[in-house]
Amino acid sequence: LLLTVILAVSAITFGQNKIIHGKDKMTDKEYVITATKLKCLQSDGTSFEISPAFKLKKGELKANGIIVNSTTKSLCSENNVLIFLFEDQSKFQITSFNPYDCSGFSMYMPFEKNMNMFDKKLTAIRLTNGITNETMTYTLTDEDKKYFIEYRELLKKNIFEEN
Repeated sequence: LLLTVILAVSAITFGQNKIIHGKDKMTDKEYVITATKLKCLQSDGTSFEISPAFKLKKGELKANGIIVNSTTKSLCSENNVLIFLFEDQSKFQITSFNPYDCSGFSMYMPFEKNMNMFDKKLTAIRLTNGITNETMTYTLTDEDKKYFIEYRELLKKNIFEEN
């Protein structure tokens, strides 16, 4: 009953943003995923999706990184750079750690110590391909500006659903 109340409150407070923990029935591997990704669409048809990554350690949520999937002109990349611009004009920059990849996937770590930066609204996110220097800048809508704040609050309160 208590879990139901907590989940109901979190759904009201955080809308569609949820953290979900589960276990793959075939591999027995545990996973922690976000229910939503921030979709950053460009006028030329390219886009990137971004979401925080989490892990569960002894029943407690921990920030684990940022995951980006992009559909750029050149999917191959390495050392991609993400720059976050906040409403107060402060910036946070992080470089992907994964090796050369042609799937459009990039991962940014470590992130746990930087999650506190996301207690204020974002105004823009820029993704730069580390090979081609192609950039995509997304200006966030009013609704999107709170995306990371909401996940940060779920993390702080250790609120997640079991799948």
